[in-house]
Amino acid sequence: MSLEDISAKPENRESSKGKVKRAIANIEALVASAPAMKILNTHTDASGELAEAKKKM
Repeated sequence: MSLEDISAKPENRESSKGKVKRAIANIEALVASAPAMKILNTHTDASGELAEAKKKM
């Protein structure tokens, strides 16, 4: 069974909300592991945008 076969099955499709949640989790992990908080220093409003995205869900 190929990857295309697996993703074609409806039960294996990820919902948009699931994709958003996974993306937010990935961003949080990235922010948490950012060396010397360099990312937060260059994007000071990133955490505010993340909070807004969570509120909308």
